[in-house]
Amino acid sequence: MTAVVAVIVAVFFLVMNVEVLYQSVGVRIESLVAFLEGDVDADGSVNTRLLMIETAYKMFREKPMIGYGLNSFSKITGFDAYAHNNYVELLANLGLIGFLIYYLPLLFYFGKAVKRWFQNHDSAIFSAAIFFVFFLLCHFFSK
Repeated sequence: MTAVVAVIVAVFFLVMNVEVLYQSVGVRIESLVAFLEGDVDADGSVNTRLLMIETAYKMFREKPMIGYGLNSFSKITGFDAYAHNNYVELLANLGLIGFLIYYLPLLFYFGKAVKRWFQNHDSAIFSAAIFFVFFLLCHFFSK
């Protein structure tokens, strides 16, 4: 567990101190933190992205089972971009059926990994599970 925390801290240090990584990821982390602290003017794109996510969620509520069709979000809304949140993008475009088809295999293998970890206490499996959670969180914030 200590090794996992050390890796996370090392990656964060690199992202915030290596110019190329900072420009692509670090700036966004700072904008997110500023927004969470209440500075709504920290990044104008945050408000646009939140509006995109809200719009996609409304689309999902209108057609929850099958959605509007592949790549419909950008065509219907006029944003000319994806929703910046993979979960609501899938729900708006493909509905609950498409969402489950996409994510159930991932959740199935995650469940198997967790079960296996509880049986063996294998650190490699635990690391894979941590990576999986990180993957899902990344999908939450981008496409």
